[in-house]
Amino acid sequence: MLLVRHGADHQRLRSSVSGAFGPNNVKRMRPVMRETIAALLDEWAPRGTFDFTKFAANFPVRIMFALIGGDIAKLPAIISSLEVQGTSFNMVVEDTPRIEAAYQVLWRFVDDLIAERGPEGGHGDLLDDLIAANTGGTSRTRNCGRCSYSCSARVTTPRRTC
Repeated sequence: MLLVRHGADHQRLRSSVSGAFGPNNVKRMRPVMRETIAALLDEWAPRGTFDFTKFAANFPVRIMFALIGGDIAKLPAIISSLEVQGTSFNMVVEDTPRIEAAYQVLWRFVDDLIAERGPEGGHGDLLDDLIAANTGGTSRTRNCGRCSYSCSARVTTPRRTC
């Protein structure tokens, strides 16, 4: 969402999440990043050999899941949807229904996660920071969460009215 906005709209969205990605918060997130890469290595290393590209593609999504308190059981559907979303740049009209379905999986995941968390948060993680940076659980908070998750997971979302 943030990546496709311009001018005042871009600035408004950016300012609502920028504090969550400031130097102090990033320092606070480092242990989670280290734990996540260690867990990924523990999971993949026993294979002996593996496609490093696939391994590396898991890292940013797993990091975001850890930082926002996402349920790892939902990770395969999210990764699959992100891969489908990436095909949208091919601009194949016949793929539109599949791409839209993948976007819906991503939107539902973020909406459900924010709804589960509630406006008070209480987990002390990145999602709590993003909720606190916004307006206490209103639809604007959902926009903030969608924007942040999308940008951090390297997802470019289409223009959408929420």
